[in-house]
Amino acid sequence: MQLCQTFGLPIYFAWVPALFGGDIITRQIHHWAMWFFILFALIHVYLVFYHDYVEGRGELSSMAGGWKFIEEEFFEKEKPHTPNPSKKERTGE
Repeated sequence: MQLCQTFGLPIYFAWVPALFGGDIITRQIHHWAMWFFILFALIHVYLVFYHDYVEGRGELSSMAGGWKFIEEEFFEKEKPHTPNPSKKERTGE
């Protein structure tokens, strides 16, 4: 006796082939849907690695290691500007 017959799963999903127009069309739809999900997952994982490598921001690295490594040059370019600079900064002294 098979496991799915024990729980009556074919009885619960007997309406699915009738919805799609038969067993063969249901299998074809399932086949193409599974290939879509497989290809989507592969492309998605590739793009995550590529994005992490190109931008170098470390999002993937932080997911794997728990730390986000950003180079110091990034912070030097993006320093916040103070709203009220001191007198030395205004006059250039």
